[in-house]
Amino acid sequence: MLICLYNMNKTKKWIQWMESLRVDLDAREQDA
Repeated sequence: MLICLYNMNKTKKWIQWMESLRVDLDAREQDA
């Protein structure tokens, strides 16, 4: 159970990181 929660938390962080990366790329394209 603990491992499952830990993996969910890790996945959430990974998704947030991917989304922030995509937002960063979008912002750069608008600047260009």
